[in-house]
Amino acid sequence: DQFAGPAYAQRFALQVGAAQLGLEVGYDYFFYYDVRITDPFFSVIRGRDVEATHVHAVARLPVGSRAFVEAGAGTYFFDGFTNLGATLGVGLPIWLTSRLAEPIKLRTGLILDEDASRVPLSLTVGLSYRAGGAP
Repeated sequence: DQFAGPAYAQRFALQVGAAQLGLEVGYDYFFYYDVRITDPFFSVIRGRDVEATHVHAVARLPVGSRAFVEAGAGTYFFDGFTNLGATLGVGLPIWLTSRLAEPIKLRTGLILDEDASRVPLSLTVGLSYRAGGAP
């Protein structure tokens, strides 16, 4: 049972040329593992979840008339330490109404760590609301 995945919210508040700039706040579940703790009298197995919350600055650029590419950079907050990281993804919004879309994204990232950098890969489906209507 090694399911991993992100959950995040994005808010694009600034338009610079064709780019939308904003903030992303999220949660990432990476994996689970067991650790055996032993001493001369007993042995215990403890489970450990590797997970983090993150805050990123994010930019989105349109690609063609329908798709987009996103890039983000920021900080991952693990249990007791923090790491810098970045994400890169491509997506396609499926418009449900003139203001409501279901974006499908393929994302990867890089989380820098002195012991072992992580490279998560995810396919996400979400919900997006555009205050100004569909493009």
